[in-house]
Amino acid sequence: MQSLAAPRSRSQREAARRGGHSSKAPVIAGIAATALVVVVGLAFVISRVFGGGAGQDTLPNQGEQVEVVIDDGSGANAVAAKLKDAGVIANTGRLFTKPFSMPPYCSTPG
Repeated sequence: MQSLAAPRSRSQREAARRGGHSSKAPVIAGIAATALVVVVGLAFVISRVFGGGAGQDTLPNQGEQVEVVIDDGSGANAVAAKLKDAGVIANTGRLFTKPFSMPPYCSTPG
């Protein structure tokens, strides 16, 4: 039995035979959705790693001189905990994600 539908173009017949659409819109929409998910995911990871956000860098002792005594043989986690407790750093995780150097106004006992 022959269909009474209007004749289709060659590309439409080929697309129908493959079971797909002749339009590229679904493919483009899928790529755009994937790109959006990747961008949002990267923004989330970057904000978690580098601690972005307003007010997170405000420290209780900001601008004040503090003394922190680090025991010999202390590991990185112990040092980070003491610095956080003294109000020198706001987040111990940031200490391990960026190279850390003492500010020039810090002195070591000697």
